[in-house]
Amino acid sequence: MRLSESVVYTTTAMSSIVLCCVLFLSGSAAVPPSLIDEQPTAASPDPIDAETPAPDDTTTMAANPTTLGEALGVGDGTFDPTVDGFHLFDPCAEITTEQWEKLGWKPLPGQQVRSDADRKFCTFIPATDRPEWVTGFAESDVLDQRQLDQQGLLITDVKVTAPDGFYLYKFSKDENEFFCSAAVATSRGRVSFTFGANPDIPTEKKRTCQVAADMLRDILELPPAATQ
Repeated sequence: MRLSESVVYTTTAMSSIVLCCVLFLSGSAAVPPSLIDEQPTAASPDPIDAETPAPDDTTTMAANPTTLGEALGVGDGTFDPTVDGFHLFDPCAEITTEQWEKLGWKPLPGQQVRSDADRKFCTFIPATDRPEWVTGFAESDVLDQRQLDQQGLLITDVKVTAPDGFYLYKFSKDENEFFCSAAVATSRGRVSFTFGANPDIPTEKKRTCQVAADMLRDILELPPAATQ
């Protein structure tokens, strides 16, 4: 598995509205609401319609990890937040600013990062001139995929190329084609990346979701030095 601010200040009225939305969502009280609820879990949903490579057992808690995905046990797909010693992965603190910049992102200035025991959340904007990019959200939590299925938030009608174990979801049932989230379970909780596309540039849900999946893959291919 292998794993600009200027774009936010576009001159069109729609982009200005998007920037306001990004700033609003990054506020402490206005971060996209947690999808965690207290509903009992149901049977496992059908797998996402995605093109996936054969599972790679070497990604399961490798003794000497060379990528963040290996260090997090991607491929194991299990975690229990009630176990003593469980420590939720924090993409906002355990991935350096330099690493984010290599992926094309930088932290949104002035944001208040959310760092709760059961949820980590931070907002990014493009680090270089990428007209089609507007925002990105990095998140980790203890949500079970089945809870998303119960709430009708899994995206099952979009086909993307993604590593084994990845799935797509949305924050709300009426989410449009300019936002999409990709997630995967690790030994340290669920890790996800949400991509927000420029509404001034026509797109489709599949393209937005593919970028989200590609970004999550690239995040997990980063070296794990920042987590040690």
